[in-house]
Amino acid sequence: LYSNDKIKFMSCDIIKDTLPKNYDLVIIRDLFIHIKNNEIFKVLNKIKETYRFVAINTFPKVKTNVDLNYFGHHRDINIEISPFNMNNPHLRLEDYDRQLNIYT
Repeated sequence: LYSNDKIKFMSCDIIKDTLPKNYDLVIIRDLFIHIKNNEIFKVLNKIKETYRFVAINTFPKVKTNVDLNYFGHHRDINIEISPFNMNNPHLRLEDYDRQLNIYT
């Protein structure tokens, strides 16, 4: 729908699949709230190796991150505090009841 000669959207399993290369930005919105912390770290490591920018939404009001016990559940997470500690974004954007952090 929004693709053109210069813009392409792809779908893959970000945890299991090899991520495509040659893209500048990955946008992760409301994914991390649905996966376990160890899976979040897998995704973050893949992204660091592959992309120049990543945008991740976070919930700044969360003071303690808890891990998921069961698949299919969700919880809000704050990517800026332990155990993720991504507290130095290049840019912070307000996004309704959360914030979108852009990292380089």
